[in-house]
Amino acid sequence: MKYKAVLFDLDDTLTDSYRARLLALQVVLRDAGISSPSAEEVLKSYDGSPFEPIINKIGIEHGVERDLFA
Repeated sequence: MKYKAVLFDLDDTLTDSYRARLLALQVVLRDAGISSPSAEEVLKSYDGSPFEPIINKIGIEHGVERDLFA
């Protein structure tokens, strides 16, 4: 059997990407002027749900009018 693609779930399943995600989220929140919740608090409360709506909800709650996930 031939496969056209192989997909991997890399968010801490096959690699330890927590630090990279933390640093990236810190930059996003800082650039948006959001100090609370902290990036660590967001990641600790993250339950595996799609991350895009979570981060954009935080932006909306803080009056940020751009897509923070992008």
